[in-house]
Amino acid sequence: MTCKKMLLGFCLLFSGYLRAQLGITVQVPPVGVIQKTQLWNLLLVNAGDVAYDVEVNITVSAAPDNNPVMTGAGKMVHAPKGTTQLRYADFEPVSYRYLSPAFNNDLRPDGFIPVGSYTVCYTVGRWKGDAWEPLTEDCIHLEVQPLSPPVLNTPADKDSIMVLYPQFTWLPPAPLSLFRALTYDLVVAPVLAGQSPEQAIQQNMPVYTEGNLSNVMSVYPASAHALDTSRWYAWAVIARNNRQVISQSEVWSFWVKGGQKTEAELESASLVVLKKEEEAIGITALPGEKIGIHYYSFDTAYKATLQFVGADGKVIQEVEQQVNYGDNAWWLPLNKTFRANTVYRLQLTTQTRQRYTAAFYIQQKTK
Repeated sequence: MTCKKMLLGFCLLFSGYLRAQLGITVQVPPVGVIQKTQLWNLLLVNAGDVAYDVEVNITVSAAPDNNPVMTGAGKMVHAPKGTTQLRYADFEPVSYRYLSPAFNNDLRPDGFIPVGSYTVCYTVGRWKGDAWEPLTEDCIHLEVQPLSPPVLNTPADKDSIMVLYPQFTWLPPAPLSLFRALTYDLVVAPVLAGQSPEQAIQQNMPVYTEGNLSNVMSVYPASAHALDTSRWYAWAVIARNNRQVISQSEVWSFWVKGGQKTEAELESASLVVLKKEEEAIGITALPGEKIGIHYYSFDTAYKATLQFVGADGKVIQEVEQQVNYGDNAWWLPLNKTFRANTVYRLQLTTQTRQRYTAAFYIQQKTK
C-alpha cells in the first residue's frame, strides 16, 4: 500500500470518527410562536477527547413541498469535550438568506417565523481550508401557530342591536408580525330553535358571507336582505394568511330587536356622529325622516354647508348651519327624496378643507 493510499484511508477513518463523536440536540418547541433566535437553542455533545471549532448552518423548508424558505449561518463556535449549551448570542452575527416572500414581513434578526409547517435541518461542520466537512446533522418539525385567533368585538356576544345593517368588528390574530398577507372571511347565519351558535355556523345557510377582507371590520350591506327582527344570528371570522386558513374566532351571537322601541332608544339610534373621513365607519339607522347630528369643532365659529349625498355621488340635500367651537348638535328634517333602507352619506367640509362624514339609512316603517 502506498503512502498516498494510507493517508487517504486514515483521513476517511478520522472523518468517520469525528462524525461518531459529535452529536446535536435541538431545543426548540415544536408548536407555537417561534422567533428566529429560538432556532439557535441547541446542545452540542462531544463524546471524544478532542475539542473542535465548528460552524452550524440551518435550512428551513416548507413542510408541504420541502422547498427551502430560509437559511442561516452563525459564526464558529467551540465544542469542547462533553456537552455545550448554545444560544443565539453564541452564534452572532448570524447571516440569513430569505428564499420566500412570506419571510419579508419581518426581517429582524429576532423576528418571528411566519405561520406554517416547516422542516428545520441543522448541519454542523468545519472548514478545512476551502473545503467544508459536515460532521453531524439533525432535522426537526415546526408547526408555527398564532398565540390567539381573531377576537370578535362588535356586536358583543348575546347583545341586542337595533340596526338592520350592523357593523362587525374584530381584532386580528396575534402576534400580527407573523403574517404577511392577512385576510378574513366573515360568516353570518341565523340560529334556529334548539341550535347553539356553533351549530348555526356549521349547519345553516349563511344570510351573509364576505371573503378576502383586508380590514378588521365589515358593514352589513344595504344591498343584502335586512336582518329579521326578533331573531338570533351567529357570526364568526376566519383568518387566512396567503389564502391558507390559520385560525378561526369564537362564534358569537346577537339579537335583532323587534316590537316597539322606547323614545330613548329611538333618539339614541337616530344620532349621527360626524367623524374624519378616514375614521368614519358604520351605518346609523334612523327611525324616521329626521336626523340628529353631532359634530365637535376645533375651529372658531363659521358657517358650514351640510351635504347629503346618494349612492351615485349626487348631492340630494344641502343645509347651511352655524358651527361653533366645541360640541355642535343639530336636528334636521330630511326631504322627500330619501328612500327607506337606502344608505346615504352626510358630509361637512371644515374651513381647513378637512372632510367629516357619516353614513345612515332610514328604517322601513312597519304597518
